[in-house]
Amino acid sequence: MTKNKCTRKYNQRQRKKMRVGEYQELVFVVTANPAEAFSAEQREAWMDEFVEHAIEGNGVVCAAAFNDDLWCYVMGEEKRASVTEAQRLAVLEWLSKKTEIVNLQVSPLRDANLGIELESA
Repeated sequence: MTKNKCTRKYNQRQRKKMRVGEYQELVFVVTANPAEAFSAEQREAWMDEFVEHAIEGNGVVCAAAFNDDLWCYVMGEEKRASVTEAQRLAVLEWLSKKTEIVNLQVSPLRDANLGIELESA
């Protein structure tokens, strides 16, 4: 009888290649809408504050866009590093205090290689 792939034990090389176990990379996505239209200068200033306080202040990095709405993919600062639940909650807490944005959604931590699902904050 063969073991189920999910319960099979992999050696270190296999875990690294498959990016599972200690090699799994956890990330999350943030989406939101501005409460009212931002000018280009307001958008840039808001993003600077967001990156400085919510992102860099919590030891993570992001790829973000803020045109009609905010979309931000948050990942660990180091190569192949995971975001922790504490970091995710810190970003969520910072964003929740901002009255300039509405419809805030933050995904749960997900494997960077498997995709993202959103849930309301």
